[in-house]
Amino acid sequence: MRKTIYLHIGHYKTGTTALQVFLDSNRDTLQNLGKLWNKGVDYPDQFAHFAKHSQMAFSIYREAGMTKLMYGFRDQTPAKERWHSFFDYVRQSKCPSILISSEEFMRMGANPKAAQLLKDIISPVQSEFNFKIIAYLRRPDAHLRSWYNQLVKLKQPVPDFNNAVCNVMEPIHYDFGLALRPWMAIFGQEAVVVRAYTEDLRKDGALFRDFLSILDIPFDGKNRSRWILPDNGINARLEERYLELTRITQNLCLTKERSEWLRKNLVNQLEAQRPDSIAQLTFPDIVEQSRQGLEDLKSNSQTSSVAKALGNYPPRGDTTERMEMLNLVQLLLHENTVLRQRIQQSSNASEARLAAIEEKLGLSKSGKK
Repeated sequence: MRKTIYLHIGHYKTGTTALQVFLDSNRDTLQNLGKLWNKGVDYPDQFAHFAKHSQMAFSIYREAGMTKLMYGFRDQTPAKERWHSFFDYVRQSKCPSILISSEEFMRMGANPKAAQLLKDIISPVQSEFNFKIIAYLRRPDAHLRSWYNQLVKLKQPVPDFNNAVCNVMEPIHYDFGLALRPWMAIFGQEAVVVRAYTEDLRKDGALFRDFLSILDIPFDGKNRSRWILPDNGINARLEERYLELTRITQNLCLTKERSEWLRKNLVNQLEAQRPDSIAQLTFPDIVEQSRQGLEDLKSNSQTSSVAKALGNYPPRGDTTERMEMLNLVQLLLHENTVLRQRIQQSSNASEARLAAIEEKLGLSKSGKK
């Protein structure tokens, strides 16, 4: 019997970390289910790092020449060697299905060279294994806000929201058609399972229940007591009212203590950022590309229902008034930082001159000869 390889590819900010912790915590239970219904799923620890299999994706991105958002990945193992080791593992596994998960896989859509490398790796074994691709998509407006929050949380030097979307974020964050395109091209449309990520999935284990249903494993009934559920606070968002101020203080390279002081004293003036460059795209361009990406997905029976549900929630940019406020507060904080640096430099220079005078006069620090 051909084994099935499930690739959970994200998207970002769709409960992926919670899912990965759930799968990692229940590895033994998932495998032992095979003894009951021959539906056991192997979530291999051998290829995981912090409960996810991002290194499988990073090895391809490294060879494709990508350097951004690689999170310090330095492993020189060739991508084909790493993936061939994984395929050998699949062959030897006692489970009929093997699952790996990483939201980093979703970046293939923004990197054609990486997608081609993946295709070259997969093509020789496509007749040997069944492949199933699992993806969750979130409302475009909510997704972009959540990813912006995450970039600030990761201490990335991002500009204001509109400029971050237009100039910093990869297009897979607003063009879901682009994000899924290589996966449908490599594995076929029928192999790609797409679900809508909604707020309801955050309640009462609903996300885990939905995900396991794709694997044909029941979450409830006799299995309900088997599962170890992760804490609700996994990968929690930064508090929105502190988000912009956090971003600004990070970009100004202030100390942690100074940043905390500013956040507490300027909580009512959270907007702040003067863009360093003019956007190459306008926000209406982003909205149109997002709309077109979903329109492309509506023509596919596998994704049409999800695309129609998401179509009413296009990306939303900041207002002109908000951006002006961001620029003003950013300027004020920048000038404050420059002034403090000048004062400190002047103080250091004065102390140095005073010490030199005292030394020339033969005075001790106490003022005596």
